[in-house]
Order: sequence, then C-alpha cells, then structure tokens
Amino acid sequence: MRCPYCIKEHPKNAMTKDHVIAKSWYPQQIAQRVTVRACEKCNHGFGKLEEDMLLKLGMCIDGNNPAAAGIVEKIMRSIDPAHGKNALDKKRRQHRREELKRGLIEIENVQLKSTLPFSLPNLAKGARTAITVSTKELNRVIEKWVRGFHFSMLGEFIEPEYEIAIHHVSEDGAEQAFREIIQFATVLRHGPGVVVTQVTKTEGGDRYTIYGFEIWGQFKAYASVFPPEKFEKLKTHLAESEPTRLDENNNRKALAP
Repeated sequence: MRCPYCIKEHPKNAMTKDHVIAKSWYPQQIAQRVTVRACEKCNHGFGKLEEDMLLKLGMCIDGNNPAAAGIVEKIMRSIDPAHGKNALDKKRRQHRREELKRGLIEIENVQLKSTLPFSLPNLAKGARTAITVSTKELNRVIEKWVRGFHFSMLGEFIEPEYEIAIHHVSEDGAEQAFREIIQFATVLRHGPGVVVTQVTKTEGGDRYTIYGFEIWGQFKAYASVFPPEKFEKLKTHLAESEPTRLDENNNRKALAP
C-alpha cells in the first residue's frame, strides 16, 4: 500500500490509521474527522510536529472565540506538570513548558511580513510578546493536510511532478491571488473549529488544486497543487498581492495575546 504522505509503498501491516488534522487540534469531540491509512514512520513523525505547532499557534489565539473552545485550556494542561500521569509525564510537561518560555521574545517594532497574519489582531490589543514559529515545520504540517485531503477527497496521490506550495497570506491577499477559481470551491466543515476549502480544475490536460484551511476561526493558510510551469505563473501573480508569504526559509513570529 502507498502512504499518501511519503507516497512510498509499504507492507499492509505497516500502515496505520491517521487523522489528517490531528485530533488534538479540534476544540471538542467531533465525529466527522478525516482519516487515511499512513505508514508508521509518517504517522509518528508528524505526531510530534503537530504537537509542537499546536502549542505555539494555540498560545496566540483568542480562546474566547467559540470556534476555539477549550483549545487554550488544553494547551495549558499539556505544559502543566501537575496534570502529569506519572513522573516521566510530569518531567515531559515541565520540559515543554521551559522550552516554550525560552522561545518567547519581546519585540518593539512588529514587522508585518515576518508575522503570521492570524496573530495580527493581538497587535491592536497591545501585544508585544511573540513566539518564533519555524516556517519550514509549519509548512510540513500544512503539506500533510494537503496530501491527506487530496487523497481522501479525490482518491489521488500527489505525485512528485506536482508542486505543493504553502501560502501564508492575508485573506484579502488570498482572494486576490485565487479569485479566478475560488468561486468553484467546495467547503467542508468538520464541526466547530475546522473548515477546509478545496477547489480543483483541469486545464489543458493539467489539474491544479487550491486548498484553504481555517482553524479555530483564526489561523488561516492556503496551499496550491500545481504542475511546475503553472506554479511559476502563480508565484508571479502572488507577488502582486499584499502581503505575500512566499519566503519559506525565514521563521515567522506569532503574536501572543
């Protein structure tokens, strides 16, 4: 069987059920979760990455938003040694707490192009504390979502000849970049807190797909699955939108409340 994430062949007994968007990212128990069969290596590897991103992004959201109900409390418990099940778990929670503290930075001048758009409302509330988020690691999580939903919705693997690009742009920037095809989008609501938008078109024998993700009613990201020549055209188009988030080599800041 092929894993939709690494698209490699694996023995059937090496495949496990995986939630495309991790269960911990949902604000409450939701029955409608998308799962796929993935190899153990991908399942385990993404698990740690998703846990880390949940902690960093979740610390920067408005916990009073109904779409994020319980998320902040869940995160705070995950770094509270008092909630540890045993000595080892207590130690792990304490380590995560200290690691998070080390990643906090005080900033004087906010650079919009280096700040994840979803956290900008905190700026108006006076936020001057930020968490450094690895763009590379965040994009790996979003690429996992793309590959998982692509397989679940279209029944297809994303082959190597297709380019997956992650776009951290404002909602206005996304509308400007994708306005020609977004009108054909399919919107999937997986209960409160998780909304996935997908649109796919075929042109000249090539298929291209756009995904939009809205988590907790606040964090938003977009992704394109294009043949390389189409992607170059999209990059040129995106460069005209403001603000753009195409540089994946630099880390981003997320403003904490």
